[in-house]
Amino acid sequence: MIIALMILAHIHCSNQKDQCIKMAETKGGEKYQDSSSACATYIVLEGMAKTNEEQGKSPFIERLVASKALAICIVKAVEERKCQSKSELIPHFGY
Repeated sequence: MIIALMILAHIHCSNQKDQCIKMAETKGGEKYQDSSSACATYIVLEGMAKTNEEQGKSPFIERLVASKALAICIVKAVEERKCQSKSELIPHFGY
């Protein structure tokens, strides 16, 4: 009985840092998994907006989406930074 409980606890158990990172992925929306993908999207869209401006086209859509990606980039980076102080040794039982 005790062994079964230990196995069951191990299956549903993760450490505090892993759980924190998993929760950080949901902050700012689920379109981007982490801050680096949101930040990369921002950089690409800003480049596209500058190219459109140079070609005399409207960069409105690119700038609009880039602004949202930048905001998500910042939110996710802050949340991921909070996870750095979490323990990799102390278990966290999922909820």
